[in-house]
Amino acid sequence: MSATLETQIAQGQLAREYWTSFASLLASHTAMRGIAQPELLLKSQIRDDGSVELHTAHHTSTVLPPDASGCAQWDGTPLHFTVDGEVVFDKAATAPSDMEMAVEQILDRVCR
Repeated sequence: MSATLETQIAQGQLAREYWTSFASLLASHTAMRGIAQPELLLKSQIRDDGSVELHTAHHTSTVLPPDASGCAQWDGTPLHFTVDGEVVFDKAATAPSDMEMAVEQILDRVCR
């Protein structure tokens, strides 16, 4: 990540608060897509550890909550929340996505 991006990454309690919103959005969007496209057999499950499992007929994907540094994980891909509540995938210096766009990106990949 660029130095500019690193200074904008949410850590600690802020990252955990953003995670709460992100996990809720992920569960809601999963439910809506599952209703709109029942053939996907798409479901989500929020686990006791705060992770979100996404299930299709042929695939399970897991999104883990942020660790102490603020880094969440999606099937091994790091996710970082910015201090503005956006999501950066991996350590690439790509433009952050708003939370809803990030959720849709995850669901698009899970539903392939």
